[in-house]
Amino acid sequence: MTVRHALVIAPHGGVGSAVARELRRRGTRVSGAGRTAPDDGLVDAFLPIDLDGTDWATLFDRVAAGGPLDAVVYAAGAATFGRTGAIPLDEARATFDVNFWPLAAAARAAAARWERDGTAGCFLAVLSIAGLRAVPYEAFYGASKAAAVRYLETLQLEVSPSIRLVPACPGLIRTAFRDHARWHGVTPPASDYGATPEETAASLCDLLEGTRRARVLGWRERAIGLADRIVPGLYDRLVLRRRVLRIPRA
Repeated sequence: MTVRHALVIAPHGGVGSAVARELRRRGTRVSGAGRTAPDDGLVDAFLPIDLDGTDWATLFDRVAAGGPLDAVVYAAGAATFGRTGAIPLDEARATFDVNFWPLAAAARAAAARWERDGTAGCFLAVLSIAGLRAVPYEAFYGASKAAAVRYLETLQLEVSPSIRLVPACPGLIRTAFRDHARWHGVTPPASDYGATPEETAASLCDLLEGTRRARVLGWRERAIGLADRIVPGLYDRLVLRRRVLRIPRA
């Protein structure tokens, strides 16, 4: 699929901005929408929106005034981390209010638009490996990502095959996202690995164009998925439970 015009939701973030740059490098016209404007020159046009209550159909109409819209990348994300019993429920709900509900509305509106016009299109959601398997201290974050994965998979079965709804599941990325999140009941664990935003953006754009099929991004994450299939529970016993014991309570 040749992506002529893509809309990046939240192009100011580490992943969103990297995706916008990669798309422009590939010759795609890039529009942006979100609460915070990106750096000057990163997108061809930017529309300020509040994810909560956005009229997505109207937004897509406005964006398409700059050229037919054939791709949407949902890169907005929010998180609250820590011991599950210590996380305030209002913060848990706020996670879903970014990671799931606006995404679901945007995907539905994009699919409806492309079906109405009889055109191909791709809606790509930047989710997380935590949406596919349990990760300690990421209960509500993972649940919101898992809900988005299953929603997109279900909607995919109900729309034209020319419309692609792609849940992308990267692992750790070297951005400030986790540093800015609130942590409850534990000391935030340090991480000594992670993909760069640029590496992740290249894989995401390959998914968008259809030249890549694997939706789990990262060799470590694919290896974990393989281990889960061959010996269920092995990674939990050998790695995750030991990690929980090493992380001190706050």
